[in-house]
Amino acid sequence: MFFYLRHDQINWKKLGSGYKIRWFREQDVDAYIRGLNDALYDCYDLRRFRWKFVENPYNLGFTPIAVVEEEVNGRPVGFNGFVPFQVVAGGERFLAVQGCDGFVDHDHQRRGLFSKTLEFMEAEKVDKGPELLLSFNFLGSTATAQKTGSIAVCTINKWTFEPDAFASMVSDLRRGATLEPCGIEDVHRVYQRWSKATRYLHIHRDLDYLKWRYRNPLRQYTFHLIERRGSVKGYVILGIEEDEGSNIMGIDDYVLLDLDPRILMGAVFDLAGPMEGLGCIELSTIQGGEMDQALTMLGAEPEPRSTMILKGIKGVEARGDRLFRGNVEISDAKDWYITNSDMF
Repeated sequence: MFFYLRHDQINWKKLGSGYKIRWFREQDVDAYIRGLNDALYDCYDLRRFRWKFVENPYNLGFTPIAVVEEEVNGRPVGFNGFVPFQVVAGGERFLAVQGCDGFVDHDHQRRGLFSKTLEFMEAEKVDKGPELLLSFNFLGSTATAQKTGSIAVCTINKWTFEPDAFASMVSDLRRGATLEPCGIEDVHRVYQRWSKATRYLHIHRDLDYLKWRYRNPLRQYTFHLIERRGSVKGYVILGIEEDEGSNIMGIDDYVLLDLDPRILMGAVFDLAGPMEGLGCIELSTIQGGEMDQALTMLGAEPEPRSTMILKGIKGVEARGDRLFRGNVEISDAKDWYITNSDMF
């Protein structure tokens, strides 16, 4: 079931210079998918669109994609999507949105249209719940967001390991723990245990969210408990995606209960090493975070890939170059826990 606003429910805002902006409606689907495949993706399709924007358990009751169109002919020339989720901060959960899957047609770029979608979203959502906008912008492309008051929090590193190189790095760490297959309900139980004890700000992983997140049509997922000396020390979710005849394994999500992150990497190789057709293993980390430091200690080098951006919408206050929700600061990189699965 699609959640579109009826035409008489859609709020319009004239931008001047021949453009206006509104929320997404049904007849925009083809132009949106076609534009994403031209600008950002190779295989974006209706199934992926429905998964991300329609089946999301925190659906806002409509499709949260801002659309810029030309006044003269009503043709959409820009889109910016906002996926809802919950953040845990200071022991409380609150609603946020993540900016993703946005573009402006080439002939209409450099006119400030993308920043207008952010302003529109902020104005329109004040009474609809989300308190925070989070996004992961490609390095060097944060200026537009910062012009609208967003704060750059940290750099996200991407790590890519070829199997042979990975084997040599973790050779001394193998068999330190085992990965035992489990169900998503087991993952959720471990998450609950971790969430009650952690100080980290993070995206809330309730059971409905987990079931939705791992229906992603692009990857096949396996769920594993991390066991060491008879105790459960966390979980890890691995995703497999085929690319040009070989498989990419993503370490898409994990939480650790008093376990050295390097032990997890050794356990991942114990599982992945014998796999045929494995081209590489990937994961993402906050630069300077716990896993990032552990991988650096193994002698690996990452590729800085994106910048994590935050902007308050409602109930989140900017104080200089920092953001607070009540008395809890939410803009310090060392307080955040981010994995591959948190980037939509």
